[in-house]
This record gives sequence, C-alpha cells and structure tokens, in this order.
Amino acid sequence: MNKKHRNIILTVIFQIIILGNTYSQETINDYEDNCYCSIGILHPSSILHLDNNFEILFSLKTGKTLKELDSLNISYNKSQIVLLQTSNLIEKRDFKYYSLVPILTNQEIVRLRTQTIHYARELIPLFEKEYLEFAETLKSKGYERNTFTIFFSYVLDAVVWEMFEEKKITKEIKTSEISPYWDGVMWMIYPKRKFSCGTNSFYTEKNQLSVNWSDNAIIDFSSYNLLGNMLDEYNSLGIIKTNSIIEEFKENNIFDKNGKLQIPIIKSNNTDKIYMYSQKIANIIVEYIDKKIDYNKIQTDYTLKDKNQSVVILYHEIMWDILDEMVNMNILNMPIVFEKPDKAKKEDLKDLIFIIEN
Repeated sequence: MNKKHRNIILTVIFQIIILGNTYSQETINDYEDNCYCSIGILHPSSILHLDNNFEILFSLKTGKTLKELDSLNISYNKSQIVLLQTSNLIEKRDFKYYSLVPILTNQEIVRLRTQTIHYARELIPLFEKEYLEFAETLKSKGYERNTFTIFFSYVLDAVVWEMFEEKKITKEIKTSEISPYWDGVMWMIYPKRKFSCGTNSFYTEKNQLSVNWSDNAIIDFSSYNLLGNMLDEYNSLGIIKTNSIIEEFKENNIFDKNGKLQIPIIKSNNTDKIYMYSQKIANIIVEYIDKKIDYNKIQTDYTLKDKNQSVVILYHEIMWDILDEMVNMNILNMPIVFEKPDKAKKEDLKDLIFIIEN
C-alpha cells in the first residue's frame, strides 16, 4: 500500500511460538502468521499470543462447539472466546465457532504455490518489456543496485496495492467502531518460504522513505527512528546536517560528505520514467490478478471468505514467485544483503532504501 496513513498498515510475518499437536506431523509452532492490516487497539498476533488463543484458533479451523473443544481437552474460558469474537478472529454460526483466520496446511500451501508459480510465469512475459526499460532507466541514473528493492518495495508492494484499492479489487484497510482492534487480512501458512521480504515506510505530507527488509538479512539500519528524523530533515533543509544522524548512518553511504542524499528519489508524476514504468508494470499485474484467476474456485479450494481475502493471500505468494522467477531468469539481481548476508557490509544497505516524492 502507498497511502498517507500506511505507517499503521503492515505486511508482517511473525513466527508463532506455542505448542500444539492439532495438525498431524506439523505443530502449531511450525506455522507463521501473516497480517496485511491496519492496527487500532491491538495487533491480532498480540491477541493470539495471549494464553492458548492460538490453540483455540487452530482447533476452530473447521468449526466446533464448545463441548467439542471440551472433548479435545482444549482449555478456554468465556473471556477468551469473547475477546476472539470481538476482535474478529473467530465467529459463531449456529452452535459452532469458526476461525476467521485462514489456516493453510502443508498440503494446501504446496498446492497453492504450484498455482501461484504458474501465474507468475504467465505474468512475467506480459510486463517484461516494461521491466527491462525500468531496469535500464535505473542503471542510467546510477541506481542499478537498487533495482530489486524498487521493483519489489515500490512496484509490487506499493503501487499494485494502491491500484487494487482504487479499482475496488481489495477493500480499503482501516479501523473503525466496528473493527477497533485491527482491520485487514490475517492468515497462517506452513511451511514458510525460503525467501520473502517486506517493506518498512515512513510517511510525510511531501514524501515517503521506504526500506526493503528480509529475515534473511544479517545486518540492518541501526535506528529506524533516526531514518524518520533524516526524512524530516531532508524535507526541511534539503540536506542532512544533524550530527547524530550523520554519525548513525555515515557507514551506510546514503548521503555524501556535504549531507546530500545519495539514494534514489522518485517523483510521482509522468516526468519521472521510473514512475511511468512502475505504473505500467503494476497495471499489467493488477489486470491479470483481477481478470485471469477464478476466485470462486480459490475460495472453495482453500476455504477463504471472499475475493478480498483471496486476492490478498494469493498476491502475496505471487509477488514472491515473481521475484524468484526473475532472479532465476537472470533479469533481476538480489541485493547482497539478502543473497550473501554473511558478506554484506553496512554500505550495502544503501541498496535497500529509496524515497518517493508525492
């Protein structure tokens, strides 16, 4: 998403650390939860980490009465059930309680990823021409090493989501009186991918600063708070002058000795070729995702609530498959910080950061 309030909209992956034996050979702690959401009172993962709420959630994947929970020796109290209901994590239909969080087992996720790889392989030739022009433009500007990050964090993980909302393909994510705790889509998967990445962003009225991140990385920026301060100072002065900011990030080479930023700055208008190619690529992807996939079948096959939930879950898998396929095709190079984390230096973090001007 690329919205003014995206600082509260998160695409987050959490490891779940609880015990369970509900699912054959894999246990609850083998799953990871994904949340594409806006946070109000509390992140849903924080709610599920209370007591044995994860165990209750998993047990309700196919629906159970409270008596059936008792027969499984799953402990609970009334306040737990009420909290899970009011926070939109479970619902009661007739006499049974059902999880509102899709739980994709090993068998299901293998099947789903077989489909999403197919979609990714169909998609890439559709936008490959625009992508190569996008990559060549970055190279001509001296930002070749930022290609992966801008392609993922800006095109796939921002512009595409914007278009989904604009075209009403996905719902706007916002907390409200009806959903005060959180709003969005949360889902559980097993197994996790060998590689995935995400985006952290800071927003002002003028612009946003984004950083690509991955659990594969060993090093990271030392202070995200100061990155936000750096963006504010850039907006007010045009250069970085504060000693604490300079000292904190001097080894990252994201500004020169005069405090001038040395990272990609993309203008959100048609005078900027990177913006133009990003829009074209995203539009091709959005059109395919919306028109070429049978969401009725997806919903039935994976017990998903609606098209919104299906698109969110499916596209997260597709965008990582797109990255994998393009890396395998040698038209996209993974940043050193992700590909060879043990060899990465602090200056290599410069490959993961950029600014979008409104």
